Amino acid sequence: MATTPNLHQTLHLTLKTFLHGPIEGTIQKNPSLLSSVLSPDCLRYIAPASFLASIGAPPDFSFDVATWEAQYASESRFIGTKSVDITHLVVDAETMTGAARTVYVDNLHLANGENEEVKLDVSWFVKFNENGEKITEVTEILDGLVFVEVHRRIWELKEEGKGKAGA
Repeated sequence: MATTPNLHQTLHLTLKTFLHGPIEGTIQKNPSLLSSVLSPDCLRYIAPASFLASIGAPPDFSFDVATWEAQYASESRFIGTKSVDITHLVVDAETMTGAARTVYVDNLHLANGENEEVKLDVSWFVKFNENGEKITEVTEILDGLVFVEVHRRIWELKEEGKGKAGA
């Protein structure tokens, strides 16, 4: 199957747009920007299975676009993405797949009004639709130690907020 340079460029642009989604979502306070290039039926998978087991999730855990956007919205007052360093971005127009490694720099918004910088390393594997303008499946391999610590801290900040609201 011969591929055109335009298809390769489309795949590259689609993947970069997806990877920048958390920044745009943070800036515009709009969770739907995380999914602007995801097909409506796109499923997101988390790996590795050992990480999922460590947090009590099943090995085939996945979530849909609406669930991901809702999760992001529920945490957006506690954390926001400031920047992303994208390396090893590759796309394959023959198999309609892509991959990249990212390091996101996030700001954890502390109760005292200060921000704490957190870096989260994620590797991504995606599948594209037939024209390359939408991603139909996402697998993300997370830095499990950092992810668990950040989400523990977000949970604590949420609990602190509940305590203040009830006082």
